[in-house]
Amino acid sequence: MIFGAAFCWLDADWLNAIRTPKPFPIHSYQQATFISRQRWLGLTLLSLSPLLGLGVRFGGVVDGSDAWRNGAGGFFWTLALYGLTLILTPRQPMRTRALVVALAAAAVELSQLWHPVWLEAMRAHPTILLLIGQTFDPYDWVSCGLGLVMGMAIERKFQ
Repeated sequence: MIFGAAFCWLDADWLNAIRTPKPFPIHSYQQATFISRQRWLGLTLLSLSPLLGLGVRFGGVVDGSDAWRNGAGGFFWTLALYGLTLILTPRQPMRTRALVVALAAAAVELSQLWHPVWLEAMRAHPTILLLIGQTFDPYDWVSCGLGLVMGMAIERKFQ
């Protein structure tokens, strides 16, 4: 009796909706193209920015003081991080991605003020040192901000 009442309550369309798989919720061809373009742009930024940053850091591309090389490194690091957020969150608005990148850059910069033994041991590895840095420099905020603005400008240009 209870099962009969339950089946009367269920609508046949509702049962069919449960059985048939739903496609990925893309509403139009333009939206699918936009998401694909966002991810390709992010992949391009994520792959080219570290190469340019390493070229500046070790290749002698920029002549000048260490401050210029470190600033260029922070710029390209932030640009690569913006590319990563483009890949991971193509549907989010630009301001959301910019906020995520700004908070991540601020967290990394502020972590350079903290020097526990385990973190210094991690920083002894060259790859980790390139990713999170070692010494705090207030001018890195400027280079990270410029990298963020450049990432937003590139995204706006290719929308």
